[in-house]
Amino acid sequence: MAKNTFTANWAGSRHDEIAQRAYEIWERAGRPDGQAAQHWFQAEGELAVGTATALTVSRPKPRAARRGESASTRAMAAAR
Repeated sequence: MAKNTFTANWAGSRHDEIAQRAYEIWERAGRPDGQAAQHWFQAEGELAVGTATALTVSRPKPRAARRGESASTRAMAAAR
């Protein structure tokens, strides 16, 4: 069964991102031998957290919805 082209491209792109990050971790660690799997798993974890964080970044509340700020406070600020 052939893979969906989008899925194949995404998987290849994700693999490349993990490989690049693992390489950076390996270099930062002084290029030690025998830790490729550890660096790979660390890179996967870092990228997963980064992806999750990017997807759940909170946006600032609209001006009128901020806590502790009444309509009269907003009106006075607007009048300034």
